[in-house]
Order: sequence, then structure tokens, then C-alpha cells
Amino acid sequence: MTAVRWCALAFFLAAGTSLPARADTYGHVQGASDKSENVIAAEGFMADGKWDKAVPLLEARNAGYPDEVETLADLGHAYVMTGDIELGIEKLKVALEFDPKHLEANLYLGEAYLMQKDLPDAEARLSQLDELCFFGCGAYSQLKKDIAAYKAAATQ
Repeated sequence: MTAVRWCALAFFLAAGTSLPARADTYGHVQGASDKSENVIAAEGFMADGKWDKAVPLLEARNAGYPDEVETLADLGHAYVMTGDIELGIEKLKVALEFDPKHLEANLYLGEAYLMQKDLPDAEARLSQLDELCFFGCGAYSQLKKDIAAYKAAATQ
């Protein structure tokens, strides 16, 4: 950890600031938003790899809440996983316009770039995650692994 990060942590703790809502390693803030039945069902489909079934549920949520970053990130990822990489990238870029610090959107966009064989843009997402992940995070670790695997496959 860099000295700057240690200093920032020391300042944060010394200021008596309470810790923010707890987030998992990908940036989901636990209990931060109300989830509709569609979103809950879509998350189940995504967990089961049924991306095509998640898309219409996420599109329905996005129609009602077009600036909801979490939905946009999941929708973009779902499109990428169904093979519609261009539309997925478009949704992920919109998510990042609303919240450039969204960990999952940065991860998913980096992975989509790798699917398009666009290593420089994937590495740019990794760099962004490195800046965002103060003490490291799952999104950074995952994209770093993905890029390493991409590079290893490219040299074979």
C-alpha cells in the first residue's frame, strides 16, 4: 500500500468519520436499494448463466429507472454474455457516465473489451479500478486475472 493510501486512511480514522455502508468486493452496497421482483429474478437468472432470460427483466427495470447504475451495469453485462457485445458496451458506458467509480461496470467493460481483442481499453479499465480500489477489490483482481489470461493466450 502506498504512503498516500495509508495517510488517507489515517486521516479518515482520525477524523472520527463513520465508515460508509458496507459493500462487497464488486461494489454492491449491501441493502442500499430496493430491489423489484424483476431485479431479484434477473439476478437469479444471471447467477445460473441464463443471461437471455435476465435481459428482458433488466430492460423492464431500466425503462422505469433509466439512471439506475446497478441495473445498467447488470444489463450491459447480460448483453455481453448473450453475445451482443456492442450493445453491452453501450449500456456499460452509460452506467459509467452516471457513476465513473462503479466497480462492476468498470470490470464488465474491461472484460467486454477483451472479448473484442481491445487490450489497451481493457488495461485502461484495470487502471481505473486500481485507482478506485483503495485496498484492492474483487473487480480489480478479476480483471487483472482476465488480462493476464488474455496475454498468455495471445503468446501461444
